[in-house]
Amino acid sequence: MGKVSIEQRDEIINRKQRFGALEIDTIVGKENQGAILTVTERVTGFLLMRKLPEGKNAQALAKELYLL
Repeated sequence: MGKVSIEQRDEIINRKQRFGALEIDTIVGKENQGAILTVTERVTGFLLMRKLPEGKNAQALAKELYLL
């Protein structure tokens, strides 16, 4: 799915000069009882969050990411 390790990112992304570079992460609840999907635009710091009631479930996460 095009995942790139933080260490392998292009230098332009690290300099935060190009709008549209997104960083995606999850915050997972105790025993995977729910999670939060976070999407941050690196230049502006604009943050989108989406609740994942089923926890870190790949299909549910992909659906919520698509809806953002």
